[in-house]
Amino acid sequence: MKESIGDFVRYWKEYIKGKERQEAQVFLERLFIAFGHTDGIRGAGAECEFKLKDATKNTTNFADLVWKPRCIIEMKKRGEYLQAHYEQLLNYWLLLVPNRPKFALLCNFDEIWIYDFNKQLIEPVERVRVVDLEELHPALSFLYPDYVEPIFQKSNEVVTKEAAYLMAHTFKSFKERDIKPEVALHYCMQCILAMFAQDIGLLPDKVFFRIISELEKDTNHGKLGYHSLPQSYDWIKGLFEAMNTEGVQEFGKFKGVPYFNGGLFEKIEAFELTVKEVNNIFFASQKNWRKVNPSIFGSVFEQGLEKGERHILGAHYTSEADIQKIVYPCIVQPWLRKIEKAQTLDDYYLLLHEITNYKVLDPACGSGNFLFVAFKELKGIENQLLNKVRSLSVKPHEAKRLTKFLEDYSFVSTRQFYGIDKNKYAVELARLSLMIAKEMSYFDYKETYDNKYSPLPLDNLDKNIICADALVNDKGKPTEWIKANAIIGNPPFQSKNKMKYEFGNEYLNRVRSAYPEVNGHADFCVYWFYKAHQYLKEDAYAGLVATNTIRQNYSRESSLDYIVANGGDIFNAVSSQPWEGEAVVHVSIVNWKKGKYEGQKKLFVLDKKGILQEHHVQEINTSLSLKIDVTIAKTLQCNIREKRVFQGQTHGHEGFLVPKETALQMLEVTPSLEKVLKPFLIAREWLTENLSQPNRFVIDFDDIDYEDIKTTYPELYQIVKAKVFPDREKKAEEQEKINNALLEKDPKAYTNKHHLNFFKYWWKLAYGREEMLKSIKDLKRYIVCSRVSKRNIFDFVCTSIRPNDALMVFAFEDDYSYGILQSKVHWEWWKAKCSTLKEDFRYTSESVWETFPFPQKPTRKQITKIAELGRELRKSRNEIMKKHKKISLRDIYRNAEEFSAHPVLVLQKKLDKIVLETYGFEEDYDLLSQILELNLQVAEKEAKGETVQGAGLPDWIKDEKSFVSEDCVKLIV
Repeated sequence: MKESIGDFVRYWKEYIKGKERQEAQVFLERLFIAFGHTDGIRGAGAECEFKLKDATKNTTNFADLVWKPRCIIEMKKRGEYLQAHYEQLLNYWLLLVPNRPKFALLCNFDEIWIYDFNKQLIEPVERVRVVDLEELHPALSFLYPDYVEPIFQKSNEVVTKEAAYLMAHTFKSFKERDIKPEVALHYCMQCILAMFAQDIGLLPDKVFFRIISELEKDTNHGKLGYHSLPQSYDWIKGLFEAMNTEGVQEFGKFKGVPYFNGGLFEKIEAFELTVKEVNNIFFASQKNWRKVNPSIFGSVFEQGLEKGERHILGAHYTSEADIQKIVYPCIVQPWLRKIEKAQTLDDYYLLLHEITNYKVLDPACGSGNFLFVAFKELKGIENQLLNKVRSLSVKPHEAKRLTKFLEDYSFVSTRQFYGIDKNKYAVELARLSLMIAKEMSYFDYKETYDNKYSPLPLDNLDKNIICADALVNDKGKPTEWIKANAIIGNPPFQSKNKMKYEFGNEYLNRVRSAYPEVNGHADFCVYWFYKAHQYLKEDAYAGLVATNTIRQNYSRESSLDYIVANGGDIFNAVSSQPWEGEAVVHVSIVNWKKGKYEGQKKLFVLDKKGILQEHHVQEINTSLSLKIDVTIAKTLQCNIREKRVFQGQTHGHEGFLVPKETALQMLEVTPSLEKVLKPFLIAREWLTENLSQPNRFVIDFDDIDYEDIKTTYPELYQIVKAKVFPDREKKAEEQEKINNALLEKDPKAYTNKHHLNFFKYWWKLAYGREEMLKSIKDLKRYIVCSRVSKRNIFDFVCTSIRPNDALMVFAFEDDYSYGILQSKVHWEWWKAKCSTLKEDFRYTSESVWETFPFPQKPTRKQITKIAELGRELRKSRNEIMKKHKKISLRDIYRNAEEFSAHPVLVLQKKLDKIVLETYGFEEDYDLLSQILELNLQVAEKEAKGETVQGAGLPDWIKDEKSFVSEDCVKLIV
């Protein structure tokens, strides 16, 4: 087989000129024969010029080759920028049903890009150069007569991680020898650039590898331990000095070495290498650095610098596939549309002028991943433009002008790319990534450049990639950004709740003072969205990654809502996907244009199998949802006039909690303690314990006077005094010191006083929820759900049990209210209006409860039926738990998901049916649309002063107690 493919490669070299129309079938026929199909394409069962009808667009296209269910191959002429044809290939593949091919291939006669769209979009799973096919043919093994799973090359990711591991390990060794970190990093980067340069042919005769190999031999292959090698000082210093000397070295050991500089070699601080360091660099230099992926190298290397060698091989980064979810729609697609519209030579002149003045900014650039990919893609677009210009038939009087234009053309430069980051290591790596990008672009497009473009000397990027805070400067003023044509990146993930801890009050004050328009409850990444839109040029594009809270509540209001309200148009987005990075979160990816977007909009949403599905939509709402945009829902006065929904108690210190056994013993001796010693139920116990039993009690002194506590409950008082008082005193003192320092710098500074307040009433729970306790005081039971949940589960809890803050409390005791809350009407509204934690739904009373309308005209018969079905549902659950002592509420609902005839599921469907009837909703019509419509109707009536039906039993029900049953979670002793 290898010999047969070798014959194909030799034929390709000699005869194939790369003309798409004339040679595509010849190329493919020879390729199939080489892979063992002696009767060629037809004999294999494949078909050329396969007709594809697109009913939605009423068009007919022809794919170059289709072989179901193996592959589709689309051919392009030599020199074509294959990324430009990605969408065409994807659209063809989508039309190939049934028996859709597993693999999709793009080929320009020199490269074959292999896609597996079932695994990942945008990025190919492998790129194979035809010249390397004899060696790499296992990547196309699915072309064999008998299907064989392809064996892709040792992935670029693996090679990258191995190379980064070795160089980060070298850096650590330097630091252990007390070499200054900045000097050690600079030396490592000089070595890295040299290794890239020699493997793409910019350093002659593998000079760096030769030097390291000679040094490695002098170590007696590593047997000299940690000794230093004096000659390493002179040899490597000599090479770096040659790379910093203008012209080309004419003599000696470094003959043929060209001038690199670019700022990287201006300062050369050499030192002797140890045997260990030589070995690391030697093994790194043996890697094929053409396979090292700079778009992830910097991040992996950076992880090694910061977290240690144990972490580096498992380092997380933004994958190139995820980067492309921003770079492709924000940079590539707009340029491809411009090229498609160009017709005349003047059109192309304008585009080439525009592309060399095009500016890209990553204001949270890290080690340059996004900038590297963006540069690579822009060079590909430039290459396509130049190919088109050179292939144009021009009149004689235009030929001289064209020749002069191409001679003077300045080419896309790394100086068009800008980045900001606070981490000085990351900034250095970002500069290095772009230097390498320039080198690699020369290697990729040598023929197009036609010796008119040189990657050397490298550009000095000190003013492009800067070490700074992207939000505020030292004076507390907003940091200036360049006005860019594209702003891309992955801003830092930090929730509003953790910002104070991570950044401190002083920094947070500066940020909030600089951006008072941004809601103080918004997550940190929101500032980048808000600012990016301000610094975008008109008709320019931006794409950023964010935690998926960007589409919810406060974060959405100051980011996506702001963008849309100020001339922005979201045209491509990933609603939510798991993040590959170290933070275990789900992210949203949002691409928008400053101006009206003309074209097809795409929203990617995870299906039940966890695969992103592409949806074509007219508009993408700021909730990034396929469902109706519920962000326009109004707060209903009838739901907030009397507060009925609360978060449970936050104890704030473990000293308030007493084990169940201990508490019961204390109550047996002193029954009067029951007033302040209460069972304490947390969400995990409610969901995962049989019959939802609490395992601890809480000491809750609530509104009892301090002096009464000491005299009436001395034992409990001493427990709290011994455990809680010292910690709260210490934290209050620390907070006072921080606040005093802040106020000394800025008398108007915002100071945090919660620890001071906790200490002021140190014997009380952090948040005892007095309003909640007052609301449930006269009830026998109250309704709860988990504040963060995957499933629709509600239950009643006895009022003698205190709820923890992970439970939401609904101050209703009637079965009708329970039935409405347990219904899918409320569940769908909860999911649509809540915030999320990962992919779980977080109940927020402001957005969910305050906008949720109850049925406006329920009949007594309907109310009674809802109450009965709610009771039956709870009874069924309790009977299962009593029968099976290890079964919990969570177990019941997990089992119901796997068994459609599960009794709880059957009762839930009956409940949902009667609730829909009570609302007057149509079962087959979009439920969210109907709830939203009712919300707006109720809000409008309230605005007019008309009477509406609020939450709970209607006022005309006079026998409320007949709808209150006895069942609820109770403490079992």
